[in-house]
Amino acid sequence: MWSRIRAAGAAFFPASACRAAASLAAGRLRSLPSSPPAPILVLGSGHAVARQALALAKHGFSCVKVNCSAGFAGRTRQVAQLTGAAVSSGGSLLHAASTALPFTDKAFALAVSSSLLARLDSEACFRSLDELFRVSPRLILLERRLPERNLDYPFYLLLWLWERAAGTGSYRAFDNFVRLGGPEGIMQRYILYREQSGLPGCSVLERRFPALNRLLLLTEVRE
Repeated sequence: MWSRIRAAGAAFFPASACRAAASLAAGRLRSLPSSPPAPILVLGSGHAVARQALALAKHGFSCVKVNCSAGFAGRTRQVAQLTGAAVSSGGSLLHAASTALPFTDKAFALAVSSSLLARLDSEACFRSLDELFRVSPRLILLERRLPERNLDYPFYLLLWLWERAAGTGSYRAFDNFVRLGGPEGIMQRYILYREQSGLPGCSVLERRFPALNRLLLLTEVRE
């Protein structure tokens, strides 16, 4: 029952956010001196993978879609049916852990991660980002935005109740996401972690707010 409710809620994942991510990806790739290899990696935990791939397909990109939790597979199909975005559009749907992606180094010119970090603990966040930057030097993060104004808080109270009702595991991951400072806080910590580990530097190139509760970050590893 709850999985069906979550699927219905996922159908309302802001289409404007997916379009903004696709536009940002197209602009960045077209600015490169040489044509990048296709396809684009679209990765997430089931909420917006199909819709994001559909938005990218409208810009002429083919996609490899990765669902990072087997438990979300059925929900992804439900969301696709509710939104009209076929699961098979823009490429096949694969299932893999975000901490162990089955691709070679630099297999993609760009990766788009949708609603992933809010479902992971601290260690898994960094390991997943390591994997994403292993397979692609460019990453667009489409994540929940934390409140910055008093007017934002009523909405986040509803979001908190939604996550609380989802169960202990889901709420624990969401609480960790908030404590780390959301996507921007996680990226700040990750950039420092790469510097301290002697890894190639990473930076945030662009920041956008495509919807009330969404944040887009374009990040890139310096090669």
